[in-house]
Amino acid sequence: MVQTSNLLKIDGLSVNRGALQVIHGINLQIGPEPVVMLGRNGAGKSTLCAALLGLLPAQKGAFSLNGIALTHKKVHEIAQSGLALVPQGRRVFPSLTVHEHLQLFKGKASDLWTTDRIYATFPRLAQRRHNYGNQLSGVNSKCWRSAVP
Repeated sequence: MVQTSNLLKIDGLSVNRGALQVIHGINLQIGPEPVVMLGRNGAGKSTLCAALLGLLPAQKGAFSLNGIALTHKKVHEIAQSGLALVPQGRRVFPSLTVHEHLQLFKGKASDLWTTDRIYATFPRLAQRRHNYGNQLSGVNSKCWRSAVP
């Protein structure tokens, strides 16, 4: 069953990187639909993600996922709650297909984001389910050619 309330709630979150305060009391509520965070370099996107994943401590404020407080949890506890990061970059396994990459993702969030739902949301990905990682746009196939069986 898909929950219709806010999944991720951030209340007054402030985060530092060293002595520099980067996040200043952010308030945000994110529901069940996919969200993209955009901003210029240095705007705090990576800092916010690092704090939500427990990689940086919150100086003030709190955040929760599905009503469960995660602010002071350990990284593995946050991951087990279903909060995850899809990092920027092209770090794929060249010898695995798109479908095999999706099978690597297991956890509580996999109940909501099944492979079928991912394919329905991203139909072009579904069309490439049998493509290997080095056959995707933006991946330098010359670097990975020897790794594909």
